[in-house]
Amino acid sequence: MSDRISKMADMLRAGATMLSITCPQCNTPLFKYKGEIYCANCDKVVKIVKGDEAAQAEEAQRAPIDLSGLEDTILEKVRNLSVVMQQEKDLDNLEHIIKNLILLVDLLERVKRVSKI
Repeated sequence: MSDRISKMADMLRAGATMLSITCPQCNTPLFKYKGEIYCANCDKVVKIVKGDEAAQAEEAQRAPIDLSGLEDTILEKVRNLSVVMQQEKDLDNLEHIIKNLILLVDLLERVKRVSKI
């Protein structure tokens, strides 16, 4: 039996758990023993660090969502429709404007709820 396999067997007998990840230097399976990640082949403790992409994704999930630009756009549309509504004489067109205003106000409320998360 090779020295590397012998070391891994000794780690298992000592109560270590073999992990599904490998050592970045020698590609040997890593072991968790007494709270530390250990490479039996390199005979050293290995620190696992998340990659930049994983860290950025995790940070993005925790960061509040900035929807202020969307809120401003919706409010501007409401203002524009309000002006058109004041000048509109046709009841069918007025009904269409009101329905759009209701949709915009509903959307604005939803955006405000999401941005608080």
